[in-house]
Amino acid sequence: MCGVQSGKTEWISCDIFALISMGLSYQLVQPKDDLRVLFHKTRIRDPIKRSPYYDSHVTPDGAMYTWKNPDGHNGTLRVAFSNREDEFISFPADAVGVDEVDKCDLGNLSLLPDRLMGSPYGPLYRRSSTPTTVGNDQVPNINYYFCQSDKREWYIECESCHTEQSIDWLKNIVDERRDPSTGKLLGYSLKDEDWHEDLERDILPICMRCGHPLDRLKEGKWYPTARIPKSAARRGYHLNKLTSPLIRIRDLWEGPEGYQASVNNPTKMQRFFNSILGLPFVGAGTQITEDMLRACQGSHYLNPETDTHSRPCSMGVDVGPEWLDVRISSYPVHGKDIRRAEYIGKVRDFDDLHKLVRRFNVRTAVLDAEPETRGALLFQKTAHCQTYICYTREVKGQTLADFDLEKVKKNMKLTIDRTMFMDHVLATYQMKKQILPTNIQFLSEGMYVAEMTNPTRVLEVDDRGNEKYVWTSGMDHSFMADVYDFCAMLLGNFWQAPMGVASNPRPETMVLRPVESFDIMSVFDSPLY
Repeated sequence: MCGVQSGKTEWISCDIFALISMGLSYQLVQPKDDLRVLFHKTRIRDPIKRSPYYDSHVTPDGAMYTWKNPDGHNGTLRVAFSNREDEFISFPADAVGVDEVDKCDLGNLSLLPDRLMGSPYGPLYRRSSTPTTVGNDQVPNINYYFCQSDKREWYIECESCHTEQSIDWLKNIVDERRDPSTGKLLGYSLKDEDWHEDLERDILPICMRCGHPLDRLKEGKWYPTARIPKSAARRGYHLNKLTSPLIRIRDLWEGPEGYQASVNNPTKMQRFFNSILGLPFVGAGTQITEDMLRACQGSHYLNPETDTHSRPCSMGVDVGPEWLDVRISSYPVHGKDIRRAEYIGKVRDFDDLHKLVRRFNVRTAVLDAEPETRGALLFQKTAHCQTYICYTREVKGQTLADFDLEKVKKNMKLTIDRTMFMDHVLATYQMKKQILPTNIQFLSEGMYVAEMTNPTRVLEVDDRGNEKYVWTSGMDHSFMADVYDFCAMLLGNFWQAPMGVASNPRPETMVLRPVESFDIMSVFDSPLY
């Protein structure tokens, strides 16, 4: 786990050539194939040509590279890309290396262990990446794997008190003062109190024990900071730029992308944590928190087994491989643009979904189109409610005002930008535009809180330097059901409909106002906009 330009790809290259020179087969995985030709040229073929030793042993053949040994026991390197599932098959490997794990298709990465099953050397697995978020067993990113390892850090010794320590930005360089109850940043200062911008020397890290300046570039040692069973044999290394001779600490302090410029800018602070410190970042406004959920709790108790509702409701359904995650909402008469949760839970099949439609007088439903498109279309034809099929895609620049509702009404399907709609749902919790039950910790088989708080809004930078915000995926089913329910709210005209309207209106009698005429513009008062 490391920051950008820290030599991780070069380390992987050295590891590759060491292993294939011993006759092993190695599968290297990169995130996306859009820069396939450039990667092969700059990361593999050019280094081979610069080394007479490598050049005399390695023969390239498309995506394959063969290391020829005198005894005929040759090694092989194959390069695959995580967005191409077809490239993960038909190559039995002895070792697997994944570069930039957090940018990879995590679903396809789960296929890699099968490549190692026939190897006599055991699972030789290498992973490297600049981190993004914390991760978990549903979203196994680089920080998740690092936390499963012995978590090695680079330690140097203080020349004054001989305490060994790893250089930490908030322990050795900057002193932050925060409100103990809210965590709000109240102020910050350098621990190197003698430094000022007119000095030519760099800012010095300060020993956390004796306060003596540290030489961050002196020789050090790797030490494990976590205990794991010996049988696990998983080593993890954390690299950051604080011990790099190519970096000045003063540039990290006062530069345009430095700490001071990032304090009040979550986007820059994420880049600072991820790229400079090599750490995951979770800042304010980047995810729904448990505190947000509790702040939206009302006084009602939700019983998924027996509850019913008489007034018209909306319904959102996220279709998963084992469960259908459902959110059903009603709309208080005096609570315009407020959604009150009447049902939050998981059901096994579409038959159970039909029962919920009748129990809760669902008038408008939006269903996830994938992966069970056939089942969703069949439900749409037979349900006693207006049902729309929803596809989530990356729709650049999409806003709520972009929908052609007449076209949506005619086709009974819509395509939404996942990031934009998740942003809007986050804003409804920030602004308390939701009323949740008192027993949220027990809903959706006890997974509701985790599935609402796990998705995180992160800044993604592609290989061309283009930046965009995306929400992490994995363990997000309750969140996505909320997103689809939000879509059903927009399509259903719930605040202008008279109470007691029929729960199964015919499509041709539906009257949909333009989205922009809804009173939802207060959403844009959110810190996200």
